[in-house]
Amino acid sequence: ESQDSDSLQWYLVRKIQKICKATLFCVADPDQSIYGWRGADADYLIRNQDEFTTYKLEINYRSDGHIVEAANNLISHNKNRIKKTMTAANGARTSIETIKNMDSGGIVKFYQSLKEGTQSAAILGRNHFLLEKMSQIMEEAKIQHTYIGKETKLTNSEEFRRFHAFLKLIVNPYDNFAFLLIRDMVDVSIEAYAKIRLRAAQEGMSHYQAWRSEGGTATPFEQAETLGKNSLNDVSDSIDSLFRSRYDAWESKTSDFIYQWVLDSPKDSISHYLQWLAVYDIQDEIKEETKGVQLMTMHAAKGLEFPTVIIAGMNEGILPSSRAKDIDEIEAERRLFFVAITRAEDKLIITTRPETSEFHGKVRVEPVSMFVKELYEANSVLPECDENDLKCPYMRPYRDKGNAQNKSYLLRHPGLKKKMDEKYYSENRDKILIQKKQYYKNNREQILKDKKEKAYQLKEENENLKLLLCWILMRKMEA
Repeated sequence: ESQDSDSLQWYLVRKIQKICKATLFCVADPDQSIYGWRGADADYLIRNQDEFTTYKLEINYRSDGHIVEAANNLISHNKNRIKKTMTAANGARTSIETIKNMDSGGIVKFYQSLKEGTQSAAILGRNHFLLEKMSQIMEEAKIQHTYIGKETKLTNSEEFRRFHAFLKLIVNPYDNFAFLLIRDMVDVSIEAYAKIRLRAAQEGMSHYQAWRSEGGTATPFEQAETLGKNSLNDVSDSIDSLFRSRYDAWESKTSDFIYQWVLDSPKDSISHYLQWLAVYDIQDEIKEETKGVQLMTMHAAKGLEFPTVIIAGMNEGILPSSRAKDIDEIEAERRLFFVAITRAEDKLIITTRPETSEFHGKVRVEPVSMFVKELYEANSVLPECDENDLKCPYMRPYRDKGNAQNKSYLLRHPGLKKKMDEKYYSENRDKILIQKKQYYKNNREQILKDKKEKAYQLKEENENLKLLLCWILMRKMEA
């Protein structure tokens, strides 16, 4: 998997190779490089392919021939790649299905309608938004399933970080950022925190130590001192009770996560738990034996395989993502779809959401992803169109159909996009205004409530940002 190595890793490998006078052997597939968002240098092997003797392993032993052919067609649209063409060892037996107008509930019903023997199936989505909804529907219908990534999403949440700040301070009292996260939970005002930081800088202490020396305390810290650092479960319950006393809607998801680790681990130690958590990954949620269909993101499915794969939400704006703004980003999105479809061994089902839907009073248009069409045709160069030509046969109206057949073409012609936006608004102005007025009338109280909450959150974020900047400044002064 060396296509997912970052620049620093390549630098270290090359240094070791030079020092040891060694030969470098890599196994990689640049077409499956999908971690550029976290630093992977997807182009390293492409840029430096002249330095390697390349052996292409082009026989696919996993997927049906129809899937392999579709994957070849899809990835051929990427220009920045090492060209290769896969051939299927298993032959072509089952055609790919594409089903339109399928929302989360529709996908669940479709899965239920499949024949027996699809227990080892997977439903893959671009993001957790689609998967969460399906998981909720399956839970209500008592459909056996495993949602991979549910726990990983929890570990990235604000509540999880604040909860664990208490545990981190028990193990490391010098963690000033952890103390910043729990400041309000231990009743330290902004003014008091400023004095604590000043005293800590003057006397060479951490913020937590300065606070404790002034008589500050909280039940979790007292319990850790009484029971010792090997009492993770008890300390976790104490932290959970503290949050529950502050927040009426508090859910014990974080303490449940910790309790599950305690059950699976022979050591009930806070430090051991934090060491394990530091290297926790979404792949840790995948068990060797699972019952029912598995729900996971396309990134989480990397390296896995399933007899049946259902891909959800293949619409413009989802895949490719609306955040993909240039050709390189579009190609990265295409590689992600390539990885997703090649998880399937026998049967591949691609579903798309309804192309038009209403969201907060606005009509949202999400046409079928251009990647779906690319599955059935190899790369062909689209002729150039003049920016002023709104009738170009190779372009679809931006608002009416979401994007061009070749999204990157539209990105290279911002003048055309602007004209299409203006054309759509002028043709639908009255309809848009009526929809907005009707939505505001029906949801006035909720809209005002949301505005107040947003203003409060913005104020709180600004205060936290000020505190963070003060903390950074104090650290520089300490240094």
